[in-house]
Amino acid sequence: MHVEMPKLTNPNTRYCDLLIVGSGAAGLAAALKLATHGYSILLLSKDSLISGSTAWAQGGIAAAMRDDDHPQLHAEDTIKIGYGLCNPQIVAQITAQAPGLIAWLRQQGVLFTHDAAGSYQLMQESGHSRRRIVHTADHTGYAIATNLAKRVQENNHITWLTKHTAYDLIIDADQRCIGAYVLDCVGKRLIIKASATVLACGGASAIYQYTSVPNGSVGDGIAMAWRAGCRIANLEFNQFHPTCFQPEGGHPLLISETMRGEGAQLLLPNGKRFLDAFDVNAELAPRDILARAITQTMNKYQIKHVNLDITHRSADFIRQQFPTTTRYCKRFGIDITKQPIPVSPASHYSCGGIRIDSNGVTDRLGLYAIGEVACSGLHGANRLASNALLECIALANNLSYHLPKYLNMQEQISSRADSHIVDTIRINGGSLHPEQIARMYSTIRKLMWEKVGIIRSNDQLRQAQQALASMQAVFNARSSDNKSISTDNLSLRNLLTTASLTVSFALARQKSCGAHHIF
Repeated sequence: MHVEMPKLTNPNTRYCDLLIVGSGAAGLAAALKLATHGYSILLLSKDSLISGSTAWAQGGIAAAMRDDDHPQLHAEDTIKIGYGLCNPQIVAQITAQAPGLIAWLRQQGVLFTHDAAGSYQLMQESGHSRRRIVHTADHTGYAIATNLAKRVQENNHITWLTKHTAYDLIIDADQRCIGAYVLDCVGKRLIIKASATVLACGGASAIYQYTSVPNGSVGDGIAMAWRAGCRIANLEFNQFHPTCFQPEGGHPLLISETMRGEGAQLLLPNGKRFLDAFDVNAELAPRDILARAITQTMNKYQIKHVNLDITHRSADFIRQQFPTTTRYCKRFGIDITKQPIPVSPASHYSCGGIRIDSNGVTDRLGLYAIGEVACSGLHGANRLASNALLECIALANNLSYHLPKYLNMQEQISSRADSHIVDTIRINGGSLHPEQIARMYSTIRKLMWEKVGIIRSNDQLRQAQQALASMQAVFNARSSDNKSISTDNLSLRNLLTTASLTVSFALARQKSCGAHHIF
């Protein structure tokens, strides 16, 4: 039921066995799997229950499902696209789980698209040597998010709080994480104490001006874990999706890679193809190569976009396979059955994050991280298409086996334990006015796009580092009594942290690799 946690000795404190921060695929799946053990679970979302990036994901989930495929082939494709920086053991474990996780999602009510023979319709995406993308038309993420959220709402062991923002972790004298400090929708500050805390609050792709994800995806969990002393890894590998429709007056829409898998071509405004000069796989080249190729072509011809054209396929086929894209483009006067879609690259996915092992374990006892917020070693320097949702469910599954062992060894967090903990954190920037916050927010995202983007130089990175340091100093100087702290203030704080970390990681890696390209 959607109710407040029971008020105990301190009206501003809540208690639970397990606190999960984030309600995307990773957080929802973890809550459902761990609820079977009878734990009291509190799930936090800083917006609605399905407001994160999961619901925006179109393509699908990669899984070796056909007789001509095998998890080992899936693993080999993953490592190849990751430029050898993947953890082979993690890759093998997650790709081996994939078919079983598809079955689990089906049990939760997710209706995947089938072919005429009644089997899963498997789509082709770049970097895959086989057709292995299980999908629900072109709204797979939405189907997963809505069905898992429904199961969560039906589960008596799970309480969820929407419009609640976790802003720092509670670390006790033994360096153990025992919960989080939280701000609710009316500015009230809460303390939530838990025997274990799971960060599942997404990546940091919205630190860039142009992005395919919700604007709130600025690396909240990464920033919190960093402040708590956890190691962060691979933030320089932010993946830019090559084909994003960015209409005037509307939110950007990622155009699923499966459209290119079904024959869509990328064209110049004059109708000519141009990708053969960059890669033999043309439209099905890896995402990092395509994003750079499109960017270089746009710069060469001084154009704002290229065109993605699938009009050679039948109108019925297009509407059936890509209903979301068809409807959305129609709102802006584009009939994709007759017209190409104007597309350009956009920031899409964080390949790096909080360093974890295969069970989601971080450097802080009692703190776990799963999903895009984490760096498990699956993706390496560049994510293989449709491995993101797979990783979310796989890590939630691993966590569901590991966490009960940890909880059985811990004393339960109660209203009597650590009663001395109070929220005395002083957050800088509290006296900034909303318009100042918005202006700095916009400036940082523009800076990241221009200096730390698809193609970057060391000089640009140093310029970005200096600019961010100056803005951090301004932010730090604007302290207050914390009574005026807002969610916008907290987002700006995290944006500054993750942007600065990203630049530092990029400067530390001197050679181009995958999504990190130096010229």
